[in-house]
Amino acid sequence: DTSGNKGSASFTVTVTEAADTTPPAPYTITDDSTGGDCQYIGTWNTSTKTCTLTGPIGTTVVNDSTGVIIGSDGITLDGGNSYGIYGTATGTGAGAALAPNYGTSGGTVSPDGQYGVLIDGKDNVTIRNIGSIQTFHAGIVVKNANNVDILSNSISLLPYSAMQVVGSSDVTMTSNTVSGVVSNYGCVVQISSSADVTLNQNDMSGSGGESNVCILN
Repeated sequence: DTSGNKGSASFTVTVTEAADTTPPAPYTITDDSTGGDCQYIGTWNTSTKTCTLTGPIGTTVVNDSTGVIIGSDGITLDGGNSYGIYGTATGTGAGAALAPNYGTSGGTVSPDGQYGVLIDGKDNVTIRNIGSIQTFHAGIVVKNANNVDILSNSISLLPYSAMQVVGSSDVTMTSNTVSGVVSNYGCVVQISSSADVTLNQNDMSGSGGESNVCILN
């Protein structure tokens, strides 16, 4: 003070971090103002119906969960800066019970729901630039859908199939890289009960199993 007296004091500052309100997977992308769950994992462009990832999806993907579900027609899922979708699937799961008919009998897909990306009954969909889809039981599943482009994705470390197309038409798979898919119960790429499916310049050199590509109708 003005008389030259000095004192001291102590105090405690408590910092509380805000709780993470991001819901767990699966994340469903839909055609609305926020892109459905796109608001939690990326940026949404309403005019182009594009969800662009802003970071990897992984820490909130739990066992027995699909990563991303396409919930509307006309959706594009873009990996942005090549961000990935990482699951936690372990073991052989329900697919082992179907051996040796897994992926071949009656247009069946992996029955336990652990997919990186699921397109079921939705048309005019594009999945592109995903830097990694790994540790699911199946990478990208296209079921009962039309006009689907799967472009420039990396898929790895799966026990069943990298890409499955069932009961669909006009599906194009171009410039995808598949590695570490050892399909003991099906095919690395499975196409069944489908029409006008194109595979173009896909690299599957790092995968194998009973069959690399199966086409069954």
